[in-house]
Amino acid sequence: FVPGKWIVDNIIDSIEKSRKTLFVLSEHFVQSEWCKYELDFSHFRLFDENN
Repeated sequence: FVPGKWIVDNIIDSIEKSRKTLFVLSEHFVQSEWCKYELDFSHFRLFDENN
């Protein structure tokens, strides 16, 4: 993550630069809005790449 950069932009950049994405499902993950956003964006990226 780049300090001072908007967190959503950091998340998107990090996911787009990764070759694989791994999520560790935990109680905290399920309750976190940020984690849900990351999961949703990763799914979107996966389906977008396969089309």
